[in-house]
Amino acid sequence: MLNRPNPVPMRGPDIALYIFWLGAANVVAFMAVALIVGGDAWAGHVVDGHYFLGMKGRYTEVSRAIFLYSYWHVASVMVTQPLALLAVVRLGWPPW
Repeated sequence: MLNRPNPVPMRGPDIALYIFWLGAANVVAFMAVALIVGGDAWAGHVVDGHYFLGMKGRYTEVSRAIFLYSYWHVASVMVTQPLALLAVVRLGWPPW
């Protein structure tokens, strides 16, 4: 049997590594922004047109734009974290 190079290289590990780092960067950015602005929209609420971000039982009033940004950033974390976990499984981490 001849050892011929595969004409189509396996891209799975490369893509999995990219997805892992994308998910990691997204959650770090989320935590940094939440600390800076005072919480996140999923823990906050809207009262009479006033927008509040919540963190540990405290609420910070913010603009509608920041509230919507926070809402969609949390939603993106909810998507990227399971994908990052699947990427870890695909990469075979941890090795045990």
